[in-house]
Amino acid sequence: MKQLIRIPYVKIPEIYPTDEAMRSFKHDKSIYKPEVWEIEYLFNSYLKHLSDSELNDRYKKLKRNLITFYTDERCVIPIGIFHSTWYWLRKEHQARFEIYLRNNNNVLPPPDLKNTSSREKLYSKLKVGQTEKLFRYTKKSFAEDIHNGIIRFASAQTYLEMENDVARADDEKYKRAVFLGDNINITTLLGEEIKTKGNLIRTTGGIDYHMLCFSLAWDESLFSDFNGSTHCAVVNDITELCNRIERAGSQTYNNWYFHHGPINYYDPYETTLNTKIDSAMFKDCTFAYQQEYRIIWARLQGSQVEGPQFIKTGDLSDIIDLIAKPNSNN
Repeated sequence: MKQLIRIPYVKIPEIYPTDEAMRSFKHDKSIYKPEVWEIEYLFNSYLKHLSDSELNDRYKKLKRNLITFYTDERCVIPIGIFHSTWYWLRKEHQARFEIYLRNNNNVLPPPDLKNTSSREKLYSKLKVGQTEKLFRYTKKSFAEDIHNGIIRFASAQTYLEMENDVARADDEKYKRAVFLGDNINITTLLGEEIKTKGNLIRTTGGIDYHMLCFSLAWDESLFSDFNGSTHCAVVNDITELCNRIERAGSQTYNNWYFHHGPINYYDPYETTLNTKIDSAMFKDCTFAYQQEYRIIWARLQGSQVEGPQFIKTGDLSDIIDLIAKPNSNN
């Protein structure tokens, strides 16, 4: 089958998930091969209706994620989970394959990757998917506020307006799923079939909510991704932090629902009609390198709360450390 491969591929890891892990996802080792990824894509070319600029932007973001998730520890995770190295190898290869198909067979070389298992020495013992520590990359004054127990919550709508901050600029209020029009059959009540042009887009919205975002990852590159970040507030006790926020914010957000947890990343271009998307706790997979942990107040029955709110928990220095960006003069 190797002769079917049309484009070069990234160095394939030698570590795979266990047979038991693969069986739990109802697949075997065959779907970890680049030639199979290309055959899959030819049967479901889910990116073909993207404009060239949209495709190039997606590919750039996928490479960013692959660099983050290309580790030995993540190779044992099955391919269907965004935590897995294999998930990103497949996504990167298929996006580059689409570029190849629409550009007269001009081959874009694969990225040159290095295993990042021990790239960051500080907090290097943290395990994949850990929920022991949180990291907030931000300006010094904002990090000091968090350290001192002044916690800012902002409406989800705020983040869509951050045009100059690529890591934060996203639609947090509405999430979309994009389905390849070629695979969609639409029939009127009279039984007439309508031919689709382009893609079918389904948008999922939800209740109003205010949020505070952290990362589950210590990654020095995130200082650059989050505009103007010079410091990091490191949370050493997530449960205690959230308990204090909930107690302190219960009056401001009276009858609002308090919730916290890791973000679920999904690919809006490769979902099914049965995929359930939560507008508050789901996010486009191209942001997965941030490994976000979100704390939210969601409006259920309470009155509307306008503008950002500052919740005062009292001093948090017993559970939060303040760290300057490595190799900086701050």
